[in-house]
Amino acid sequence: MKMPDISHVARATSAGGGALARGGAPAGRAAAEGAGATLEARQSMVGRHAGSLGTALNLGSQAISFGGAGSANTSTMGGVQSPGGQMSRAAEQRGQSPLMSTMNKLVQIAMVSQILQLFQQAQGASSGTSSSGVDPFAAMPTGGMGRAPAVKSEQDNATRPTEASGRPPGDNRSADEIIEDNPILKNLGHQKDINRSTLYEVFGDWTENNTDADSRADAAYNASKYLNYVDNLHAANGKSRGDAAGNGDFEGITKDGDARSGTPAGHLADSWRAYESKKSEGASHEEAVSAFYGKIPDDGKLRGPNNDRDRHYVFDNGTNKSEIKGIMSTVGDALWFIPGVSNVLNGMGNTQGGFGETLLGGLKGMVDTWKGAAEGLLDAFKGGRMNPASMLFGMYKGALGETEAAPDIVKDIAKIV
Repeated sequence: MKMPDISHVARATSAGGGALARGGAPAGRAAAEGAGATLEARQSMVGRHAGSLGTALNLGSQAISFGGAGSANTSTMGGVQSPGGQMSRAAEQRGQSPLMSTMNKLVQIAMVSQILQLFQQAQGASSGTSSSGVDPFAAMPTGGMGRAPAVKSEQDNATRPTEASGRPPGDNRSADEIIEDNPILKNLGHQKDINRSTLYEVFGDWTENNTDADSRADAAYNASKYLNYVDNLHAANGKSRGDAAGNGDFEGITKDGDARSGTPAGHLADSWRAYESKKSEGASHEEAVSAFYGKIPDDGKLRGPNNDRDRHYVFDNGTNKSEIKGIMSTVGDALWFIPGVSNVLNGMGNTQGGFGETLLGGLKGMVDTWKGAAEGLLDAFKGGRMNPASMLFGMYKGALGETEAAPDIVKDIAKIV
């Protein structure tokens, strides 16, 4: 028995698939736009895109007509015959087998069914549910045309955190997802001044030791919120911390595990010490947690170092200096009465960067010294003090006035005499 030619079915299916794609795309856009939209907005979207779905139905029917004409090997596409009329009638006149007719109808029914299903899903958006009673937006994947990814509100540093509130409504991320989203928590160490055991009491335990998935996720959120906010504070001088902020590194811990004051880690240490102090006084957990958050600066700036050692070992942007630069700053401050040496050492010790930047810092210190000395010499000339001793004294006063490490009272006296 000779099998009938069914190539027209493939052509019909292909053409119909294209029609579905062209008509279904607006429905996909309507569903995407509808995610999170109000009821009125969803109804408006359905109205705008229903016409496109109707066009898809029409295109699908025309595609079947083309397929029907193909069964009789009349695929004339020159534009003389109308796709939905003359070609299909020509196919009927030439005699289409019952099998071909049946298959055409089956394909047509399947396509119409799919188009109607798309229409019903979009129409269901007006009430927030599909024809099956399921929210069509809830089932859509995140990203692309689906629901927008959850807002990472723990990275919003506009508001100072005041409590361990946990994830906001709608944030269904797991602890692992939150940790991946926040490198500053992922990279947090276990040094003694990080004091994780106390942090677990305040934020909750975000590690795998916590078997309660929701509790663990809330803890990861709380910790990330605090760390992100403190790390993005401005420097104590009010300037931006530049690349030191938001780089995934909670700066300020020394190799011995100590947190230097004036750094983000130093602020964390202040917070957990306030918590422990309150607990030792017999305060409630809520009061102790309030004391913890109360140590976060409310002026948007890091507090500066609170002791001389940290002042020599912490950069203005709240990051730790290397040991050699800390020594340079320490010696430079101690030798403030030798302007040239002090300025060069402090210029090198207070400059961030590599070897080249450090040398430039020392050169700047030297230039500042000579600038002050030149101004002091000029003042001596203006005062008529032309003897060598007066000129040398004037140069020294001028250089001292440009010495960063010199006490303010010394600088004031140098301006007077």
